[in-house]
Amino acid sequence: MVSIRPATVDDQSAIHKIVRSAKINPRGLVWDRFLVATTVDGAVVGVAQIKLHDHGTRELASIAVTPSHMKMGIAALLIDALIEPETGDLFLYCERGLAHFYRRFGFVETADDRSVPTDLLGDVKFARMIMKIVRFIKRSETQLVVMRRLARPFPEPQVRRSLPAPSNEPEM
Repeated sequence: MVSIRPATVDDQSAIHKIVRSAKINPRGLVWDRFLVATTVDGAVVGVAQIKLHDHGTRELASIAVTPSHMKMGIAALLIDALIEPETGDLFLYCERGLAHFYRRFGFVETADDRSVPTDLLGDVKFARMIMKIVRFIKRSETQLVVMRRLARPFPEPQVRRSLPAPSNEPEM
């Protein structure tokens, strides 16, 4: 079974380790903005945060799950729990190939950089520059997109914050 809870100061090391091993932006990892996914024995196996920018822009960021716990719905649980109380616009940026995953949470691709808040745009441009270097080195066609989830007037209904323990029963 996996549970979602707010991070504590003791989770800082695990947050940094999981984010760095996922090879995502390691800047702005402030532990008290994170939710963590933990196993029954207390091991942190997933992390995510709402990053706050200088002019108030809120970004869904630093979403990562340990390889041993991927494809179990943990990232979705973290995202659901983070966006549940959010009533304002939320942004994120990701590789174009991941955009379909975020659409299920109400995110849509922005039309162009004019619709990206200036306090987030600097990070996006920096990430694009890094991705150009990676594309050159790896000869890949990876592209970065910015996505936005429009403000909601009221918080979403309560969401699940844990996954059931794996069963040995065959699926029907």
